[in-house]
Amino acid sequence: MARISVIIFGLLASICFYAAPSHGDGAAALYAPPPPESAAFIRTVATEKVGATAGLASDSLLVPIELVPGVGAYHPIINGQHKFLVGDVSVTVTLVAGSYYSLVIHDDRGLKLQFVSDPIVLSRFHGQIALHNLTGLPVVWLSWCGEKTHLGEPVASGGVGKLRIYPAVRNIAVVSAGGQLGCLLDTILRRHETLSIFAIVEGDEITIMAASAREFAD
Repeated sequence: MARISVIIFGLLASICFYAAPSHGDGAAALYAPPPPESAAFIRTVATEKVGATAGLASDSLLVPIELVPGVGAYHPIINGQHKFLVGDVSVTVTLVAGSYYSLVIHDDRGLKLQFVSDPIVLSRFHGQIALHNLTGLPVVWLSWCGEKTHLGEPVASGGVGKLRIYPAVRNIAVVSAGGQLGCLLDTILRRHETLSIFAIVEGDEITIMAASAREFAD
């Protein structure tokens, strides 16, 4: 039986625009310029086992990314092919302008990098839950904690599932054929936001990490 750890990051991981120096007073000094239209957006999802000792290297980032345990904010990056390096492990990916991605960094009997695409909210009137199955299990589902109800479609290994939601505070579970893998208590679901849930295998353990993000401005 795999051990389970649940980590909830109760933050709004919104787009982190790169800052420009301010040359005056007033309202203009409060705002950084928007990212270029050709930008894609990337964030890191690092488990506690990885720690803060590993650094994310890439010569294509528009802003530096400090690699710390947790779910980071989105950062702009020029679209196209890029190589990312953590320690001596690398991954090469092709990014599409206007798309959102997570680089998942975990220790599954050795450092692992997994690059996943994050679905965005296409409506301003509801939000969504995105479940990433990085457990190695054939399928996982969303449910309410302590219930047997399956919410949405099962998510295959390596895949991501989407579930439309409306504002509420709920106890959300990730389950597999073997039972509940983790429960996120008192989770705030908001309109116009994506709650991303990452179910990640690390050796004999499964870690559940979650954070909310708003991909575009009101």
